[in-house]
Amino acid sequence: MVDFSQLMTTEEAAAYLQLHASTLVMWRVKKTGPKFIKIGKNVRYTQAHLNEWLQSRVVDPTPKASDKPVIIIQRIKQPGRRMRDLLDEQFPNQYRVPGGRPRKKTGAAMDA
Repeated sequence: MVDFSQLMTTEEAAAYLQLHASTLVMWRVKKTGPKFIKIGKNVRYTQAHLNEWLQSRVVDPTPKASDKPVIIIQRIKQPGRRMRDLLDEQFPNQYRVPGGRPRKKTGAAMDA
């Protein structure tokens, strides 16, 4: 249960978050940022809501092994072998377009 005995104004909440009050106003308009309470035309924040929002913004800088796929490419020292050929061998269901983005082969392209 949230403690509503200590309500903060926008300016007090901004000071708590070390932000400008205008940032909180902009976030309210965009419907982002921490939860707030409307009392008539007045806006109030609770410390619990601000802490909850801050906790949701914590970023772990060390990626988990499952977050990013690891691609291991072995270079074969043979004349005429290109990196594209090596990728095609390792990932036969994908091909590279001039923009460098992998695309899935479909239909007749997979039969070839």
